[in-house]
Amino acid sequence: MVKIAAVIIVTLFTVTTYGQALQTDRPDQTESSNTIPKGTFQIESGIGIQVTQNDITGLNDRSFMLPTSLFRIAVANKFELRVVNTLYNNRSQNVFFGAESNWLIDNLQVGFKWKIAEGDRVKPQIGFMSHVVLPSGTNAVDGVYGVVNKLLFSHGFSNGWGLGYNLGYTYLGTGDGDLTYSISLAMPITEKLGAYIESYGAYENIQNFVTNADAGITYLLKDNIQLDYSFGVGITNRMNYQALGISVRLPK
Repeated sequence: MVKIAAVIIVTLFTVTTYGQALQTDRPDQTESSNTIPKGTFQIESGIGIQVTQNDITGLNDRSFMLPTSLFRIAVANKFELRVVNTLYNNRSQNVFFGAESNWLIDNLQVGFKWKIAEGDRVKPQIGFMSHVVLPSGTNAVDGVYGVVNKLLFSHGFSNGWGLGYNLGYTYLGTGDGDLTYSISLAMPITEKLGAYIESYGAYENIQNFVTNADAGITYLLKDNIQLDYSFGVGITNRMNYQALGISVRLPK
């Protein structure tokens, strides 16, 4: 009952940072429906640690992301190209086999984001994001590609608050893929400081529903530089994470 109540509270009162001058797709899981301005290049990078535990196998995983990086380049109004890459150290520990640590490179993602429609006070702003997952990482299987697709919606309010939500489908080459969702509420604290809370999750392999909650803060160091901190927990699973990040837009 406590977990169900937490999901309801987070969903109802849950934000990406729409109220600040530099709009980014981090630190929350909800992708903004906005694209970056034509002629600019934006880097969004962070480091973090995530801990998961499987109650059935007794396996504990501790992953250090060093870093996760998103590269965005606007090639036209309302259209940007995107590249995502992650380097991480994964440490697994099992009561039967002890601990094992490995450095890994995740599969490269390349794709685009398109802002389809502007919103108003009633209608949401709408965007679409699509990434192809290339079999290029440490554990990649040759010839096995994946896709990450999301419909992006957002509402901006006159008080600086913003509501964003995504619906998506992810397929990584095996099984039936995952239906994904996120809903995020962002609020300004000062002209430079903002905060958000969020619920996100997936219907994994069209069989198992997993939901999580997270929150964080952003700080606009300069007009083109933003710092962030975030943390999250699993609601229906044993997971927690913390992350620090920086986003830079060139030129200003």
